[in-house]
Amino acid sequence: MTCLIILSINTLQMKRIITFCALSILVFSCKKEQSVMNPLNQGCDCAKEVSADFLMEEMATPIGWPYEPQLTDSDTVYANTNIHFYAKEAGAEYTWVIGSEEVHEREFYRYFSSALIGETLEMKLIVNKSPNLICLPNDDGKDTLIRYLTVVEEPLDFFSTPNPRFEGVFRLKDANMTDSVDVTVEILGTVDVVSDRIRITNYDGQGTEKDLSVDAINYRQVWFTAACYNKIGSLFHDLNNQVRLELRPNELNICPYHLLKGRKL
Repeated sequence: MTCLIILSINTLQMKRIITFCALSILVFSCKKEQSVMNPLNQGCDCAKEVSADFLMEEMATPIGWPYEPQLTDSDTVYANTNIHFYAKEAGAEYTWVIGSEEVHEREFYRYFSSALIGETLEMKLIVNKSPNLICLPNDDGKDTLIRYLTVVEEPLDFFSTPNPRFEGVFRLKDANMTDSVDVTVEILGTVDVVSDRIRITNYDGQGTEKDLSVDAINYRQVWFTAACYNKIGSLFHDLNNQVRLELRPNELNICPYHLLKGRKL
């Protein structure tokens, strides 16, 4: 009788041990299976919904310019200028509506004459594209964006007409600087028989003054060169009222490259 009781207890304990081991294996197997990432969801961190965002760039260089083009994304342009329209979304169907005109290319150019001075024109882009439904199941693949373009008259003399976008004191910071500096910009007329210049002071935080020859002008951006900085740099006052000043030396020069960003005071 005693032997039978011991046998029963051992059998019960054995069943519990077997059951515990089986459950442990099952739980371990489930956890391991859940840790494997579904390959269909990989790469979704960079996924974006279909967008109708586009560039509307005033051109200081001609269409087909073989060198680095001088283009400025802007909401205001000088009259008698070509504008470059470019949809940022690739591989889509495009419908541009500009006045009574409809265009279906990703990029194109249009000339805005002096007859449009004082006009604010609606520019609409409609984009249709197969969406990435794996990463973005709610994206319908359609988007529309409307921007407005104002045409203004170019000053008769850029160097004698006040220009608050480019003149004055700007608080800017270079990536290599620990603190921002106050940079003064002056548009100069004829000085010592040399005209078409911009003077920039304290761009290096050391009070250095540099006279730059103006190369081209758009409503929001002016390009220039100078001794040692004979690659075209620029002063750009963007759509968000942020200012960027770039001085670009030739590869053979030892002058430092400068890229300062900030705002006008």
